[in-house]
Amino acid sequence: MASISELNSRWWYRFFKMVFCVAFIITATSSAALVYRANRVKFVQDVKVNCIIGNQSTFYVWHDKGIPIDSYNDYRKVPDVMNAQIIQACGISQAELEGYIQKVAKENVQFHAGCATAPPVNGGLQPLHDASVLCDFQLGSDIPYTIGSTQVRENNTLGAVEYVIVDVVTVAFIFEVIRRIFFYVALGAFRPKI
Repeated sequence: MASISELNSRWWYRFFKMVFCVAFIITATSSAALVYRANRVKFVQDVKVNCIIGNQSTFYVWHDKGIPIDSYNDYRKVPDVMNAQIIQACGISQAELEGYIQKVAKENVQFHAGCATAPPVNGGLQPLHDASVLCDFQLGSDIPYTIGSTQVRENNTLGAVEYVIVDVVTVAFIFEVIRRIFFYVALGAFRPKI
């Protein structure tokens, strides 16, 4: 056989063409669906804040309030600009903030006063559950909110569509390579005569 038209006269070639087309459609659509599903949502780093005073709300610093978090890496070292923006987002007035700081300082003083009078346990070796072990730590923080790193889901439809396009083109390329190999085996040329 020297041409595709001669192959078209054979029943097995027409059957093979039909199976090939069905396999291409199934492969392209199923891989596109899997790629889209895997990439339609992305997770981005964010910081979750729970306001202790003020409006007592919970929000994500970047996702909800648009506060940049580039320099954030540890809740004990929140940059001053970010701290001021979070306090503002919590709706905390200057008087509330000062009252909260004084209250926490008073609680810390009372806690540490109790630590100084705690008797030594086990000859000075205290078990971890003993309250006197905690005397080196602060009871409360003067930051009027709790904060922690987290990941937030974001819709990524455009990114997923880009991956789907790349996937379908890749599948089409692979099937075209298979088709050309078949032509080479059956007709002796990668681009046979029609």
